[in-house]
Amino acid sequence: MPDPIDIAVGQRIRDRRRVTSMSQDSLGRALGVTFQQVQKYERGVNRISASMMSRAAKALSCSVADLMGEAPGGDLSAGAREMASIFERLKSDAERRVLLNLARSMLKPD
Repeated sequence: MPDPIDIAVGQRIRDRRRVTSMSQDSLGRALGVTFQQVQKYERGVNRISASMMSRAAKALSCSVADLMGEAPGGDLSAGAREMASIFERLKSDAERRVLLNLARSMLKPD
């Protein structure tokens, strides 16, 4: 049975890969492994080594701490991380304000 830490790291790798719109095949090529091996990392079935995690972080344009869950916001849900990534990629303050206003308008009053 996979270790819960390996599962959590794998989920973060998968979440980051999806946020960056990278396929398992593309990540596998960047790491020098098959897409099947990427699947095993993402499910936590195979433990990812420190050197491979470093390569994965570089390929996914993030830090090893992001993949380990030790970075600020590491305990956020996949959706929250994706939303933060989208927000950071917006080109202008006006676009960011529109997104924030939309999110605020969706909140139900207490």
